[in-house]
Amino acid sequence: MNAAYNIFDIFKKFKPQNSTLVESQEHELIEKAKTVDKYLSADGSFIFVWSMLKEEFVYVGEGVTSMLGYSPSDYVNENGMSFTLSNMHEDHAKGYLSLYKTMQEFFIKNEISADADYLSSYNMLYKGLDGNYIQFLQTNNSVIVDEAGMPLLSLSIARDITHLKKSVSMDLIIASPNNQKRWSYNSNLNIMEEVSTLTKQEKKILNLLQTGLDTKDVANLCNSSTHTINTHRKNILEKTNCVNTTAAITYCKLVGLL
Repeated sequence: MNAAYNIFDIFKKFKPQNSTLVESQEHELIEKAKTVDKYLSADGSFIFVWSMLKEEFVYVGEGVTSMLGYSPSDYVNENGMSFTLSNMHEDHAKGYLSLYKTMQEFFIKNEISADADYLSSYNMLYKGLDGNYIQFLQTNNSVIVDEAGMPLLSLSIARDITHLKKSVSMDLIIASPNNQKRWSYNSNLNIMEEVSTLTKQEKKILNLLQTGLDTKDVANLCNSSTHTINTHRKNILEKTNCVNTTAAITYCKLVGLL
């Protein structure tokens, strides 16, 4: 309950002031979400819509049942966020406060409108109905904002990336075509620490590798040795915490790093 209480304090801090949301806007977005959700459910993902004004979920896709075992109705009610927090791993529920604050302060400090071409993503340990935890990835887009650029409704996609990750982590990535930032949760200090993201050369190598080229071919194209390319690959896996290069490519595309 303490974590839930604190997160609602943070929601209120960043809540749009003197803003109104036309019900037709919310209805229109939910209908679009339902359409997209039909395609996402095929790969085990689901979509949901969060209202900053109401401070609650207004739509959660049916795919939540196949991924986590819960019903959409477990979330779409006034206690939906408390239910969400109760299923986060204890360490990550505590870290979520710092993560959300870091994300909102980044947009405010840099005077970035919530509807700008930015994608925010974070992953954490989340418990399913069977009691097992998965590495849960959430990617967010604010699709309806007020005149000040503050988000009123956000649309998010949830994915299970357990198979991509090498070990447990809680990471935040904010990415646009020209700017990427990455933070990792330090549970000892209970803070999100900014860490290095992919370099231009690392992105170039991943883009070449995803075309099917092998290390030797990539080395020739980059005028480098295979040893140098393998060193870059090792660094990429360390930064992304992924099990292999294929997983790293998938993860980076999901969070906007590629």
